[in-house]
Amino acid sequence: KRALKRGGERLHLKDASGTIVDIARYKDRSPWAASADGYSASLERICPTANGDTADNWAASPLPATPKPSGTPGRQNARFSAVLPPSITFDHSPMELAPGQHLPVAVTVQGNARSVELLYHVIAQGAEDRELTLPMTAEVGSRYRGSIPPQTAGSLIRYRVKAIGNDGSVRFSPDVQELRPSRSVYVHE
Repeated sequence: KRALKRGGERLHLKDASGTIVDIARYKDRSPWAASADGYSASLERICPTANGDTADNWAASPLPATPKPSGTPGRQNARFSAVLPPSITFDHSPMELAPGQHLPVAVTVQGNARSVELLYHVIAQGAEDRELTLPMTAEVGSRYRGSIPPQTAGSLIRYRVKAIGNDGSVRFSPDVQELRPSRSVYVHE
């Protein structure tokens, strides 16, 4: 027996006869959950029947209400899904905007998605608006595009994408348990 490597590794899970029955893998850099690298209880496998060797099947566990060891040993994972939710990858998007500019958001969604939505809220003049939802438009292949309306100078736009699979499984990107659960863009003068 030995300690797990901090930077990540591939684990082979074997049955009593020594036959590999599953492979689990983790890393401590993107696309793996950053918050699980010392900032939350653990990584959780999302779908037990899907490949354990890919970042899309792992999520950071929720933080406990009080500082204590946590996770879900012996219980169903908090992020459990019977079917692996669609995965979301952001294409390049701007980090700054000028007043009057729309914020274009483009993503690639792998897996069967029945809908893809762009969720955003604006922080301006010290107040935060409620989160709004816009449908994203399917393009060629598995790309989706949306556009957040123009905002005034000095505004901060926070946004994320939600994909709902044909089976009802849901994925947010960025994930709700991540250190930064949304992407941000500042509207300059």
